[in-house]
Amino acid sequence: QVLNEPGRTAQQKSYMWLFRTGRGSPPIVLYNYQTTRASKHPVRFLTGYSGLLQVDGYQGYNQLPKAIELMGCWAHARRKYTDILTSLPKGTDTKDSLAAKALEMIGKLYVIERMLNEKHESNFDELALADIYKTRQEQSKLICDEYFDWCKTRRSRTTGNLRKAIDYSLNEEKKLCVFLDNPICEIDNNRAERSIKPYVMGRKAWLFANSAHGAESSAMIYSLIITAKENKLKIYDYLLYLFEQLAASRNDPNSLDLEPLMPWSKTLPEQLRVSR
Repeated sequence: QVLNEPGRTAQQKSYMWLFRTGRGSPPIVLYNYQTTRASKHPVRFLTGYSGLLQVDGYQGYNQLPKAIELMGCWAHARRKYTDILTSLPKGTDTKDSLAAKALEMIGKLYVIERMLNEKHESNFDELALADIYKTRQEQSKLICDEYFDWCKTRRSRTTGNLRKAIDYSLNEEKKLCVFLDNPICEIDNNRAERSIKPYVMGRKAWLFANSAHGAESSAMIYSLIITAKENKLKIYDYLLYLFEQLAASRNDPNSLDLEPLMPWSKTLPEQLRVSR
């Protein structure tokens, strides 16, 4: 919520978009303030980008250029069924329910992913990626085929929230299967969900921004600090070092190369890093 913004009331909702890198890349977390949830914002932000983008089922992402391949999130598909079970009266036997059957199949995919993550321990070199690809093709693909066949046969026999849950998966089928052919991909976008939490927790304390400039400033500050944290930097020491370098170049700011100062830079002084 932004209180003082031209042409908008204080009661209108605003949005903080989040973009971040996936596994196998230096951690970069970017918060981006916008007044709406319209598709034009990610289209503008991702201008010039080509490659994979993991998203939820929001249809606005379909407006992105074809150079960006959308991949789905199994956590969102799974959550539809989890919500069904948690909404049932206490003591209800859910063992043989269709929602439980769907969760059982999706759970098998997560067992495979957990095994692969433990096996490779964040080391995603060529051998690891080849193994992930092979395992997904031999095991995960069969489970996906079984699950989507199950959805297609059950869809016409269901109504209500279960029908919505099945429809979500069928509408997202192509995107949900992208991870099978792309070993660098994760099964869900929980990595991004975790990055949203720090801002959500902060918002509970400050409640709103006074101006759009303040919202944009908070987005920049959070982007810098959360990215530094993800790169295992000592936040205070890193900020002190950053401000000193910026101050030293204030007479000629164009002379400063910012890339070595970025939180993901390999050339940052070792004393700025958290001891392992």
